[in-house]
Amino acid sequence: MGRQKRYHYLPVTLLRRFASPQTERGTIFQFNTQDGSCRKSTPKQVGHLPDYYRVDIPGTDPNIAEDVITQAEGAADKALRCIEEDPDSFGEGTDISDMLVFVGLMILRTPGFREWLNGYHVSCDERMLVEAVSTLENWERIGLDMKRAGKVNSDRVTYEQMKAFVLEHRYEIRVPKERAIYDMLTLLEPISRILDQRSWRVVRVVEGEGSFICSDNPVSLDWAARSHHPGPLGLLIGNTEVAMPLREDMCISGTFGGQPTLGWTDRRGVAIINRRTASRATRFLYAHQHDFLWMQPNGTIGNWKDYLSLLHAETSEHQSKPTETLGTERKSGDIQPQDMLSQGWILPNPGVPVPEPPNPLPSPSLRAGSH
Repeated sequence: MGRQKRYHYLPVTLLRRFASPQTERGTIFQFNTQDGSCRKSTPKQVGHLPDYYRVDIPGTDPNIAEDVITQAEGAADKALRCIEEDPDSFGEGTDISDMLVFVGLMILRTPGFREWLNGYHVSCDERMLVEAVSTLENWERIGLDMKRAGKVNSDRVTYEQMKAFVLEHRYEIRVPKERAIYDMLTLLEPISRILDQRSWRVVRVVEGEGSFICSDNPVSLDWAARSHHPGPLGLLIGNTEVAMPLREDMCISGTFGGQPTLGWTDRRGVAIINRRTASRATRFLYAHQHDFLWMQPNGTIGNWKDYLSLLHAETSEHQSKPTETLGTERKSGDIQPQDMLSQGWILPNPGVPVPEPPNPLPSPSLRAGSH
């Protein structure tokens, strides 16, 4: 393989709208939620990883995923420019479907989502392995099927040996990058249709009332009302709101019911959206200034320093408790990722959650290893 190429999981067309000036070489501030640093950069220099979308399969165009992404970004950028030039066009002259494909893509393309979905595949394969060695009959049946398929040609490994190998977890399951890319492309259409069931509006910030931030996992899902709602969130669960900042003074918001509209928000509304955006970050936040507003758990508006202090406190508490993983209540291998996103499952949140204010490509590979 030749020289590595940088692929943006956060498109420059999005990041530049949080820069000053709003160009690909404008100044953008990157906040690191892991080490607490804040540095100046540009949209072109952040939000990318080497060979992130490159497909390394013989006979397959290595840029097949990038071509789809570029097309979606271009259509969304055109729609967003129409809104910027004439905000009243939203819901009329603007093709909302292009924006929703873009929102869906921003759910699926981030490193946080890829890590979560890879974990889902690993979990499924581990359960299959345990089931395979649960009885001698299961193992003999699977071994016969594998022989017929030409995948094994030896009986040197006994049932007892394989059972110990699996139950003692002397292996490592690795999900190839191409599988994650395949998942992203496959899920994009159904996720876009799910998002289309909501009513969407563009929310602008009243001048002087603060600015929205962006993150490396920018789409948030939260309850639309302030009242407490037990149970997991999902894209098809009622009384929920999907939001994504589009620029420092504009975001798109989707709920059930109503018509596409243009709305306005003040400092408090900005702080609430920024809290949601920040709480979903895997690592990085982005803003056009060296500080930002967010709604603290006590209902007051804080800044980056306040957020960092709470994040460190939450991290310490989180590390002292047993880890809760997504999907522990449902073990069926028949549940698909699109079902988890839509029917009562939260959007994967790789970061440490901030408390609410009061109110057929390659399959995962199995490698022996020590654990």
